[in-house]
Amino acid sequence: MAERKIDIDIKKAILIDASYLEFVCGDMKKHFSCVKDMASRKADLSCLVTYLALDAGMAGKDAIDVVIVYDRHCSRLCNVLPDDLDGTGVDRISFKEDGVGEFSFMTVQPEGFAERSELYMETLDILLSSGTLDSIALLAHEEEYGQQLDAFFAGKEEGERKIGIVRFGMFAPEDCGMFRKELLAYPLMKVLGINASDLKD
Repeated sequence: MAERKIDIDIKKAILIDASYLEFVCGDMKKHFSCVKDMASRKADLSCLVTYLALDAGMAGKDAIDVVIVYDRHCSRLCNVLPDDLDGTGVDRISFKEDGVGEFSFMTVQPEGFAERSELYMETLDILLSSGTLDSIALLAHEEEYGQQLDAFFAGKEEGERKIGIVRFGMFAPEDCGMFRKELLAYPLMKVLGINASDLKD
């Protein structure tokens, strides 16, 4: 289903649906359109995954693998940098953030008639079943397949329930048993340069 195989020897991972990231960044920019230069601002992907890792409790010495699932409709991003998912702008790049960890990126896209949502769910299943994963942060398109995610987690075995799972989205933070929900708005505001004074306007 995917054009590339996922390395399953992963301890910490961040799994991102590029379509959802593009959507929420654009929506956030529209909401704060009155802020100076907001239309031209873009979310720095390296900063965003750093904030996600911190909020998910991943900071430490372990490597953090960032897997980005995309399709032909979102191969070029308008609100995120780097913006080229088809080229070399994101795939296989890495960077180290002191006190957080070393991040490595890979991009995957569906083959043939497969859907992006199918590939996201398949990739998640591979990572959770690998036997090496101890924590994962999810940036999934909740509006498209959030209920499918709920059903997916409900059917998981006890061993997989020991993995630390954080779902980021535009919903209220809460502990849902197998996973924890965290608000994506805060890290997005940071990377887009939105501060407390902008909230009062």
